[in-house]
Amino acid sequence: MLYEIRQTPVLLFTRLVVLELLVSLLHLSIRPLFDWLQLADLTLAGITAYWLVIIILQVLNLIFFISIVLNWLSFVYIIEDDEIRVITGVLRRKQTRYGAKNLEKIQSDQNIWGKIFGYGNVTAYNPVLGRDITLHGISSPERYARILEQLPELQKEKNLNRDINILRSR
Repeated sequence: MLYEIRQTPVLLFTRLVVLELLVSLLHLSIRPLFDWLQLADLTLAGITAYWLVIIILQVLNLIFFISIVLNWLSFVYIIEDDEIRVITGVLRRKQTRYGAKNLEKIQSDQNIWGKIFGYGNVTAYNPVLGRDITLHGISSPERYARILEQLPELQKEKNLNRDINILRSR
């Protein structure tokens, strides 16, 4: 059993909306700033400076927009029978593996927006590591909490089947 989980698209959308709101506020504040500094007069230098700032702002907006989308696309949780993997990174891939056979105290939580849009966090305590493993911002957190609760049992069954096959082969 393999589950590949991404963060909910609602988080991607939220991040992009916040970015666009910030860029819009900066854009709206540039003209009054130029007027106050008396830089946006009708001279060619004033107009050029104004449009140069606007172009730079839009290029930065595009860079941040692409960065947000690529980070969202490259962030994946993978749940398998015996481990949980967290894969991150756009230019440099990083993979972190957590054993799933010792998971305890598995819980899911959702804030008000998570309840409305169907996403939340799943947290499982790993006593071997002495810390929590959290799957942030995933769709259907209750479903994945149930799956994580079943992993130790599935691992025991898998080990039992392996042992039976070893005994049969003797």
